[in-house]
Amino acid sequence: MMLVGDDPWDEFCDMVRRIFICSSQKVKNMSPGTEFPAPSAEGEGTLISSETAEIDG
Repeated sequence: MMLVGDDPWDEFCDMVRRIFICSSQKVKNMSPGTEFPAPSAEGEGTLISSETAEIDG
């Protein structure tokens, strides 16, 4: 898990492949090394992937 400001933005953009946006309750229930499941068809949670989205910056 990373917090905003942990890495320089350009370096972050070069490394990141996916961003999972989770509720604070879900984060509280996570443990280190938690694997994220593939996104479900119901759209549970939010997934942003560099393979499918282009971010202006």
